[in-house]
Amino acid sequence: MNNHLIRCLFLALLGTCAMMATGQVQSEINPIYKGINSTYLSLLMRESPQKIKKVYGTADTAGMKGDTVMVAFETAPIYAKLIKKMNWPLVPREVEEDTNRYVKPQYDSTLRCEANTVGFNMVRVDVDTTAGKGFLIGQTEVTQELWVAVMYSNPSEWVEPNSGWPNYYHPVENVTWREVQVFLQKLNKMTGRKFRLPRAREWEFAARGGLKGQGRKYAGSDTLGVVAWYKPQLVIGEGTKDVATKAPNELGIYDMNGNVWEYTAERFKRRHAEWTIMMGGAVNESSKECRQGYKKLITTNNKSPYLGFRLAEDL
Repeated sequence: MNNHLIRCLFLALLGTCAMMATGQVQSEINPIYKGINSTYLSLLMRESPQKIKKVYGTADTAGMKGDTVMVAFETAPIYAKLIKKMNWPLVPREVEEDTNRYVKPQYDSTLRCEANTVGFNMVRVDVDTTAGKGFLIGQTEVTQELWVAVMYSNPSEWVEPNSGWPNYYHPVENVTWREVQVFLQKLNKMTGRKFRLPRAREWEFAARGGLKGQGRKYAGSDTLGVVAWYKPQLVIGEGTKDVATKAPNELGIYDMNGNVWEYTAERFKRRHAEWTIMMGGAVNESSKECRQGYKKLITTNNKSPYLGFRLAEDL
């Protein structure tokens, strides 16, 4: 009897190891998700924790087959195709509120973009209005929501504390400069665009308000707390904050100071390592690190839970 039990436990352990080796890790969230590849599960959960937390039985589906999972408003057809393709026993059902929050443009120069149903805004920054020269820069830092929509994974440290789901409107962090390049390649393939990281001089010019800049000490204000999440406002254990919850600068760009440091496009060799520049300060930094023009160096294979990025694009 004991030998039989030991043999069963050994076979169960061997099966688990085989699934992990092939990437077919089963979710322990709910029995209905058993056998779903973790990559596709992360796609299903990316819009709202409600998709996983609020699962109803067949009695509540008014005759529909399978269990119902809640999805964001107007996205049910998209998820219906995905669920059918993967042969999951789920039926998407829309929630009343739109969980894909929309950050309103500040000016006509703000352009709306979309990747895998996740929207984000790019702001036009003019360098020479007479020659029509300039570039686009993200209105907010890249969020966990957008990262998961593109990469089907979430490397961020600051997720929901109780569930482990992504904090969808927090900036993505804990990624290396090189991992960001992979994200950009996939985003560009998905959208047909040519997004990149902003160059350090572009980042600083945009932070200062571009041609509309008023010489502020910080990006949009002389009082840091008006435009930035920084150290005095940090509650231990909470980490980063939702993007676009502080005031924008003169161009309508959010969080150019505080929240997370941001990568730039610069890359150079120094002391047998590859380095890049990060700017803007973070929620765990003092006002000194968040002031205009302050820079730090970091190697391209390093990462931090207080370091993220925003998009840029040539006009």
